[in-house]
Amino acid sequence: MTLSDASRDRVFGRLTVLARPHVHHLAVSLVLLAVTTVIETLVVPVLLTTMLVVVVGPSVLGGRYTIPVLGIDMARLSAAAPGSASRSSLLVAVALAGVAAMALRALCHVGRLLLAYRFSFAVARDLRARVFAHLLGQSASFFEREPTGALLSRLTSDVPCSRTGLGHRCPRSRRCP
Repeated sequence: MTLSDASRDRVFGRLTVLARPHVHHLAVSLVLLAVTTVIETLVVPVLLTTMLVVVVGPSVLGGRYTIPVLGIDMARLSAAAPGSASRSSLLVAVALAGVAAMALRALCHVGRLLLAYRFSFAVARDLRARVFAHLLGQSASFFEREPTGALLSRLTSDVPCSRTGLGHRCPRSRRCP
């Protein structure tokens, strides 16, 4: 059964009402996504550039090397450690900073995924409770008309489908039939 666009919008609207009490999970997940993005797009390139300047030396790069976006003078940073022992210690420090940055990135990524799953399970739990409460309020004639298998199928397959739609694939859930 495929839904029209208007029906999908109504279903998505109902799911967003159920999601509203758990929006704090999404907010924290977005913060973790921002931290992950900053590490991947800003911190790692700066650390790799610093390692390159320390290993190759600023003279090979034409003396003054500046990252225009950040305004960091990499040659001056490299020149701050003129001796080979100082360069190696600077290289170790930058490498350790890189390992720490990647560990933080991994923690943020795992935390973001866990929060997305927690969000989707909470919404599915609320939806299942609403559906069950609605079923309990039905008359006996309703259960005589409706096949028990169809009702169980709705509870066991449709609710988990909404959970996966609201979890890590939230933007795609509007397009799912």
